[in-house]
Parts: sequence; structure tokens; C-alpha cells
Amino acid sequence: LAVAFTLIITMLMTFIFPTFVAIFREFELHLPSASRSLVDTSQMFARGVVSRDLPLFLLIIVIAASLIWVLRPFRRLRRWMGSRLMRSTAHLQRSQLLRLLALATDAGRPLSSSLSTLAHFHFDRSTRLKLLVVRNDIEQGAEVWQALAQSRLLLPSEAKSLAEASTPRLRTWIMRRVAQQQEEAIHYRRATVAMVAHPLVVLAFGAIAAWVAVASFSVLISLIAVLA
Repeated sequence: LAVAFTLIITMLMTFIFPTFVAIFREFELHLPSASRSLVDTSQMFARGVVSRDLPLFLLIIVIAASLIWVLRPFRRLRRWMGSRLMRSTAHLQRSQLLRLLALATDAGRPLSSSLSTLAHFHFDRSTRLKLLVVRNDIEQGAEVWQALAQSRLLLPSEAKSLAEASTPRLRTWIMRRVAQQQEEAIHYRRATVAMVAHPLVVLAFGAIAAWVAVASFSVLISLIAVLA
């Protein structure tokens, strides 16, 4: 939608409205206020952004995007910022951790060994550091689920449910069920945000379209009135 609007408005402000301005200047008439505001805004944008700052801005964006995509430290920075600026990302990492632990439990691996492996090879550095703390606490005699809750990798209620599970199969089911509930809650919140943001975006583009339409029709009405 943004690309279509940009192309249409660029065509209007490059070919159509300059012709209207020349006609009004030839007849010594004043452009309607809506048309004048649209022309002034487009000229200000062309002078201040397109001619001077836009090429440099686009070049900076391309270079930054390339660095973030290619270089490993920037990928780590992207993940770090995503996990801290977006709570849903952190919650998804928690649910993924539970699924990995459930998978290891199903395979019959000791939980301490799985946590030690994840502490070395988990893709998120923050989670690795927390898992290292959990592993050290377990080696010093701490209970597994309590250590995970203290490192904020589990909620206290989740840790209590897992600690009270009577069988490994029940514990695995609880881990997967908790992970599923977290993921469903995150997807619901994201869908709600999208439902709220979508009408706002449509209204914003509608306001621009209305502005262009009023500017165009006011010019035509003024020309018809003068010629009549």
C-alpha cells in the first residue's frame, strides 16, 4: 500500500499538479487551500528530504541492514535487543526452553545433563548465562525447578507444578502444556495488536487519499467555475 501510494502521489505531484499550478498562474488565480497545502508539502519534502537527506539516509539503512544481517556480533545485538525490548520474544524463548527440556526428558536424558548442554549451546547469550547459573546451583545441591524459577526461566507456579509431578511422563506433559499456553497467549496478544494497528494504518492512508482527492477536485471545481 505504501509503495502504491508513493508511486501515485509522485506521479500526481510531478506531472498533474504542476500543470494545475501553471494554469492557475496563467489565469492569475489562487489555488484552493487544500491544493496549495498539498503542493507546499510536496515541495518541502522534495527540497528537504529527497534532494539532500534521502540518498544518504537510504545508504545508511542499507549499510546498517547488511551489517546486522552478515556480522555475527550484530546478530547477537539484534537478538539481545529483541529479547529485552519485546517481552513476547523473551516469553517465546522460555517456551522453547521448556519444549527442549521436554524433548530431552522424553529421550531419557538426565535433566542436569540437558541443562548443561543448553548452557553451552543455546543461541541466546542471556539464556546461556542464566542456565550456567542454574547448573552451578544444581551442582551445589539446589533443586532443579527452584533454580530455574530463581533464574526467571520459569514462573514460580510452573516450577511448583513441575516439582510436584509424580511421573516423568506427567512432567513432560506439563512442560509442553505450559509452553503451548505461553505461545498461544503471545500469539493472541500479537493478533490483538495487529487488529488495533490495522485500522489505524488504513485510516492514515485514507486521510492521505482524502487530502489528495479534495485537492484535486477543488482545483477542477475552481477551473470549471472560472471557465463557466
